[in-house]
Amino acid sequence: MNEVLPYPTELVTSVFPVAGTIDQSELNKKGLFVMQGLDLQIAEQLIRLSFQEDVVTNCEGDSTDRFASIDSIINWQSRGRLPLPLIKQIGDSEMELAGFGWMGPEKLKEKEPNIPGAKTTFATRIYNGFIGDRNSLPYTRTILNVHRELYGNEGVWLAAWGDNIRALATYEKAGFERAGETMGLRHGQEVPRVYMAFRQSRQETSS
Repeated sequence: MNEVLPYPTELVTSVFPVAGTIDQSELNKKGLFVMQGLDLQIAEQLIRLSFQEDVVTNCEGDSTDRFASIDSIINWQSRGRLPLPLIKQIGDSEMELAGFGWMGPEKLKEKEPNIPGAKTTFATRIYNGFIGDRNSLPYTRTILNVHRELYGNEGVWLAAWGDNIRALATYEKAGFERAGETMGLRHGQEVPRVYMAFRQSRQETSS
């Protein structure tokens, strides 16, 4: 791995392709492409799509905090994040946001499970129109592969609601293992919060 660059902290003028060494053929054959960066065109779609029912249920902070407005997106990006939007090309310049994922530095909080070495967060979501078409697993793997080339994948972790069975199954197939669980509060109700740690060896052997 070459010299590690700092994580992006600003929006870009326009999103750009990830390295050609990253295999995303499963997505490409459906007309989908993982891009790098977050620009205003994608940010505006991100705000609107954050109000989809499934996103509000499983990623409630999207519509109320991190992606609530352009200003909040700029603030979120300033924390150091590698945005890797999943897009469908429409015409020569328009891009439809099919999914959004990112990775970046973030340690677990005091009341969260202790996962030794955890230092890099992972998150992803697929939007309506692209759910149920087996996009989640290849998208998750592509995000991890891009991050591995740029920063390495040591100490990667995620948190997901325990009743989001489909997402948890995808993460396990991608190489994550359950590492702890707490009770979380979602829309005023207690729901198990599952924490997972990424194991590189499991990704390499998963089918």
